[in-house]
Amino acid sequence: MRIYKSITIDKPASQVWKIVGEEFEHAHIWMSIIAHSFALDNKQATLSPASFAPVAGRVCRFNDKENSGYAEEEEITSYDPVTRTIEFMVTPKNMTTILPIRSNLVNIHVKTLDKNKCEVQWTSTPEIKEPANKSSRLSVWIKAARFMARNAT
Repeated sequence: MRIYKSITIDKPASQVWKIVGEEFEHAHIWMSIIAHSFALDNKQATLSPASFAPVAGRVCRFNDKENSGYAEEEEITSYDPVTRTIEFMVTPKNMTTILPIRSNLVNIHVKTLDKNKCEVQWTSTPEIKEPANKSSRLSVWIKAARFMARNAT
């Protein structure tokens, strides 16, 4: 499954890239679904660090519970400040019953349209968990599609 979303923003690409790429660990500032986010340090990262990336990744918490709430670990796999492109692998934590996604590879590209306008292109490629019971496979796909659609805006 591949999900693509783009949006035009009336701000310079450099300003949007600063928020999306350079300040990657601060997702809670611009993503309302995230209660708190912080940098994932290199010791916590399981993937090879991306060259030029300001941090290894981030942890996004969906509530204020320190160690037990719904969360995602997002490790940067590719980072290019020249083309304003970032790719990261999302791994859900403590979400086994509500989110049937094993992982999600996300690519964000901030494209200049003119000096005060840009387009943000978001491509998401989730890996869906296989349900234990094959008859429930459709409900798993429906849950995943609903969750991704709800959080794509």
